[in-house]
Amino acid sequence: MRDPHVECLRYRLTVDETYGRFENPPPLEHGTDAYRMRLESGVLTVEMKEHHATVESAKERVDNDLRAWELDAALSRDHTWLRFDYDPSGARVIDRDPSPLQPEPVAVGAGAITLETLVTAGIGEPLVFKEYPKPPEMLESSPDVEGLFQRYERAVWLDQTQMLSFGYVCLSYLEGTTGLKGYQGARDEVVKRYRIERGVLKKLGDLVSERGGLEEARKLDAGATLIPLTPEENAWVRAAIKMLIRRKAEYDHDPNAAESWPVITMSDLPAV
Repeated sequence: MRDPHVECLRYRLTVDETYGRFENPPPLEHGTDAYRMRLESGVLTVEMKEHHATVESAKERVDNDLRAWELDAALSRDHTWLRFDYDPSGARVIDRDPSPLQPEPVAVGAGAITLETLVTAGIGEPLVFKEYPKPPEMLESSPDVEGLFQRYERAVWLDQTQMLSFGYVCLSYLEGTTGLKGYQGARDEVVKRYRIERGVLKKLGDLVSERGGLEEARKLDAGATLIPLTPEENAWVRAAIKMLIRRKAEYDHDPNAAESWPVITMSDLPAV
């Protein structure tokens, strides 16, 4: 090809069927400056608006947004329950300047989609979804964000005694991203950079440092109460952790947009 252009990519929606399934959802359409996409019957077709000369380049542009879509759905359900698998047989590449001596070639790959069993421990009856989840507008599923959510997911489904420890990890991680230590004002910088009310951070810090019985407590020094979390406190900690992860994903997508974000306050979290 003298001027190859990726016209179309295709992905297949893989769902953890031990967790849930879709039941006749209507097609979902979404567009950006880079592409138009349509999700129908478990097949995602992406028509490229941007010019990409190779499938690898086009995939790099699209895959980043698809990972954010998977993360958004996972945060809403505490579980990585869907993903988009690339289907190489659906790639279409055209030549925008074909040679008059040769027929126009079309690049088509081949491959099989395999189902990988995701986290299933503790999941009850599968859920039924009538609609596809909509893609998020401003999220970045960066490696750090993905790592944080994976640890949260393990704490939810495999070992809930780790929830307080992970709550501390998540809080201290955000403070660490500021490049400051505690006595240098790391938490104040988190409040400003990520637009999170200081009371939210203090509440999370107090719960992960002072509460929990022998099996779940993060600290067992003289300040530990050895009082297990109430169900309401547990729900609050989980919601707060997910909100911090989501805010980090928003920040990674566009740090310059932070001033337009609403401040995360105690009123955004469950009553406790």
